Amino acid sequence: MRFFDNKKAWIEAITDTAIGTVINFPLNLLVLYFAFNTNMTVLNTAILTWFVFTAIAVIRKYIIRMFFKKKSVD
Repeated sequence: MRFFDNKKAWIEAITDTAIGTVINFPLNLLVLYFAFNTNMTVLNTAILTWFVFTAIAVIRKYIIRMFFKKKSVD
């Protein structure tokens, strides 16, 4: 089955997802704690959460991509 042919891509995707889970759960608690303590509205909380998670995801994905790219060259 062609969908499962690229083992390295699957390992990278699973690694990225696992690291994202470890980062995102405590990050979510932190963002919600901040939002609740500052009495943010639901809309403001959603915007803050979206912004924080997007920024962290882009940085995380870049670091992981560079790690796997370097690993495949060596």
